[in-house]
Amino acid sequence: MVTRSVYLNCFKLMLLTGLRVGELGALYLTDIDDETIHVRRSITRDEVGQYLVGENAKTQSGIREIPLTPQLKRIIMDQRELNNKLFGFGWSGLIFQSAEGEILREYTVNREIKRICLEAEMSDNGSPALQFSPDNDTDDYTQVVAYINDEFARIQAEEAGLQGKTAQEPPKKSPKKPLIR
Repeated sequence: MVTRSVYLNCFKLMLLTGLRVGELGALYLTDIDDETIHVRRSITRDEVGQYLVGENAKTQSGIREIPLTPQLKRIIMDQRELNNKLFGFGWSGLIFQSAEGEILREYTVNREIKRICLEAEMSDNGSPALQFSPDNDTDDYTQVVAYINDEFARIQAEEAGLQGKTAQEPPKKSPKKPLIR
C-alpha cells in the first residue's frame, strides 16, 4: 500500500479533467464558480528562469472551461482544507502548490509519481515522453494511472467505512520485458 500523498487531490483533478500540471498550478480559487472551472493561465518562466504564474495561457486552445461536477467540487474543497492545514489561512489563493508552498512544477509532480512507483514496486519510465509498445497489453504509465485510481478507490472506501472492499491490489513487480522503448 502506498503512503497517502499530499498531491492526491492534484492527481485526481488531473485525471478527471485533463488539466496539465502548469494549468493546475496556475489555478486560483477565483477561477472557479458554482458551475465552471475557468482555465485561463499556466505556469511559465521569466527571462531569468524563475517560475511564475503567467498572465495568460500559453496558447488560445489553453483557455477553456471545464464543468464543475460534484466530484470535482469535493476534490477542490478537500484541497482547500489541506491548504489551510499546510499553510494556514494566509495561503496565496493558488489551489495547488508544492508541499513547501512553492509554485507547483511538473518536476514536483513527476517526482511524486516516481516515489509512488518505487513504493508500489513498479518501474518508472518517465513522463510525458512515453511510447506505447504494441506487443504489450499495457505500459508502465498506464499501470501507474490504474494504481493511483485503485488508491483513490481504497481511500474512498476507507473514508466510507468499507475498508478494502472496492480496491484491487496493485501489481507488485513490473514484467522483466521492457514495456516502453
